[in-house]
Amino acid sequence: MVYSVHNECFDMKFLKISILFILIVLCSSSSVLELGIQPKIITQTFFPDPDIEIPTPGFSKKKGYTSITELLDFLKKKSLENPNQLSISFIGKSQGDIDIPAVRLIGKNPVENPIRVWLQGGLHGNEMGSVEGLLFLIHELLNEANFLDEFEMMIIPVANPDGYKKENRYAKNGMDLNRDHTIISAPETKYLKSAFNLFDPELALDFHEYRPFRRDFVNFGNFGVTSMYDVMFLHTSNPNVPEGLRELIEDSFITPCHTDLDKQGYTHHNYFSTEKHLGTIRIREGSTSARSSSTSYALSNCVSSLIEIRGVGLGRTSFKRRVSCVREVGMSFLKSAVRSKNNMRRVLANLTDTNRRVVYSSSYLTENRIMNFIDLEEKSIRGFDFEVRDLSEQRNIKTRPFPLAYLLREDLIPLIKPKLDVLGITYQLISSESLDKSRIYSYDITKYLQDGIPEFRIRRQRVSSKLSRLESIEPVELLYVPTSQLRGAHLFELFEPEASSSYVAFDVIHTGLNKKLKYYRYHVH
Repeated sequence: MVYSVHNECFDMKFLKISILFILIVLCSSSSVLELGIQPKIITQTFFPDPDIEIPTPGFSKKKGYTSITELLDFLKKKSLENPNQLSISFIGKSQGDIDIPAVRLIGKNPVENPIRVWLQGGLHGNEMGSVEGLLFLIHELLNEANFLDEFEMMIIPVANPDGYKKENRYAKNGMDLNRDHTIISAPETKYLKSAFNLFDPELALDFHEYRPFRRDFVNFGNFGVTSMYDVMFLHTSNPNVPEGLRELIEDSFITPCHTDLDKQGYTHHNYFSTEKHLGTIRIREGSTSARSSSTSYALSNCVSSLIEIRGVGLGRTSFKRRVSCVREVGMSFLKSAVRSKNNMRRVLANLTDTNRRVVYSSSYLTENRIMNFIDLEEKSIRGFDFEVRDLSEQRNIKTRPFPLAYLLREDLIPLIKPKLDVLGITYQLISSESLDKSRIYSYDITKYLQDGIPEFRIRRQRVSSKLSRLESIEPVELLYVPTSQLRGAHLFELFEPEASSSYVAFDVIHTGLNKKLKYYRYHVH
């Protein structure tokens, strides 16, 4: 059965809306974290726990989750049992002065040049299954001696210990750490980025959980719906990530993982969420934002995906199933890395095509699709007709020539240089007199709007700009930031002022109408 949201979803009876709205609001309360809001019939029908034993601390008790102390004790025990394979270090401290643990995992007889893998969980502190799932995956990998020989792993089981301790999504200062990958303002972000770039992974997975009961879902059906997918994949479609890498992620890692999940009876989909548009609700599918790990890690030139497990707001409901999903996805990606190692390394070695153009703005395909949900009244899967904005299908793409480098003036260097250091971007100080002046272009701001509502104490700037050849430049030292480098794709997202995650967009570099930016492009010809 197909249900059209466009004509009916806002005509529900007030009483029915109110009943489900109250239930969904309760889903965010601390008491429901223990009890779970999901009806038992939904759990039993669609999300039963697998018949497996999981020997992690969270499953040694009936209430609550693995504490940070229990997590460290678990890891220390594993280290004592496997002293040559597992070691524990700390990459820094959270804002609440809690150590952020890192686990290094290698095989007993590692192969020459093993595949470097970064695994991360708990960046959002209320996504408990991501943390427990990584502990389970560590246990499983230690029992796969020959398989583990193929890898060198860095695992961050709880990236946001302050939030995890309070079962809260945010860092201590209220920031969503998965929106800080470009601005790099939180201490946790700086430690994670520095450790990530020092390790230099070829494959990076960031495990999360998503909320299956959303307030928007009250509008569909008679008593609302819930998401039906055990796992959703958020892998980048950002056009400044090389096309070959995007295809590799999709074809050699995501697609095989779909097959592996199907074999275990777990449902899956590309990640989507709802958004308001012209008085109705539509679906936004995919991601291009450099603020999120899925794109940020891919811009750092590695195979990357953010994995969303169905779990936020469910308490311990289907907890074993959720933790098992982390294990299944992790093992699937690792097996794919072994199968495609040579091709993966070939793609990652192909750093920069200077003939391509830099995308600085685009719009996306919007079309009507049937999206499946679990109808809470009918207790069955039901299709709904939605308008879907698909971020993997770009339209109206605006491009600029590929620059050889970006040139920062002296007054910007103290502000921007520390951020480039954390991202692992290389640069050098040079004199403007050593450059060909005919190849230097400035940005002239032709349209300017500063939003009135701040986003985490930041008022976003929305601009349009045009390039003009710089007529003259006095003898001055510039920070020369070349684009042809390992993590150079970050630079297009940071310095093209129209890009949604740029330093201009987030007012790190302030500007105004008819102003010239205090940095330049240095063109190939």
